[in-house]
Amino acid sequence: MTVLISTRKGCILTLAGMDGMLASDYGWIVRRKGYQYVSHWWTMGWETKLGVHGASCAGNLVAHKEHASTTLKHTALRIASFIAGHRIIRLLKKTLIFKDSSSTLRFERDVSVADGIVLVRDRITGIIGTDWIMRAPRSSKRHVASADSFHPEDLGILNGVERTEDMIHGHGTFECITRFRPMPRVREGGMSGADPLIPQQQSFKPQI
Repeated sequence: MTVLISTRKGCILTLAGMDGMLASDYGWIVRRKGYQYVSHWWTMGWETKLGVHGASCAGNLVAHKEHASTTLKHTALRIASFIAGHRIIRLLKKTLIFKDSSSTLRFERDVSVADGIVLVRDRITGIIGTDWIMRAPRSSKRHVASADSFHPEDLGILNGVERTEDMIHGHGTFECITRFRPMPRVREGGMSGADPLIPQQQSFKPQI
C-alpha cells in the first residue's frame, strides 16, 4: 500500500494498492454566510511536520467564495483583458488562485500509517452554531475553466478500502478520527484473510 500526503495542501491524502485499491481524503469545508473555509488549499502558511510513519499540518482555513461562470462575466473579462492586458493577471491570480489563510478557523491534521491502517486525526476550532461542515469532495477548490465539468472524484471513489469515522462536535470544536483499512481479498473458494493476497508492504511518500 502506498500513501501520498500533500503537506502543503492541508495534508490531503490518497492511498493506493494492488487490484485498483484506491481511497482519498481531501479534508474539510466549513460553510458560513456565503463563504467556504477550506483545508485543501495549497499555501506556504501550513505548519508541517514529517515523521517516520506519517505527517501533520496546522494552520488556518482558507476563505473561498464560489464564482459562477456566466456569459456576462465571461464577456466582461474578455473586454477587461483586451483593455488592460497583462495588468489584470495579478488581480485574477489573487482572487482565484493565491490566497492567505487568514480566517479565524484553526485546522490541525495528523496522518499516521501503521499495521495496514491509515489513521487521520482532524480538529477544527472556532466553529459557531450556524456553520455547516462537510468533507471536501474534490482535491482542489482553485477556479479553472472546467470547474463545472464532471470529474471522477465527484463519485467519492472508495475502492477496496473500508472507511470508518468517529466525530465529536461541540463547544466551538469539531473533531474527527478517520480510519482507512484495506478490505480482505476473497480467494477462489470463498476464503479471505491477511495472507500474501493482501499487500503487507507499506510505503510512505510525503509531498512537501
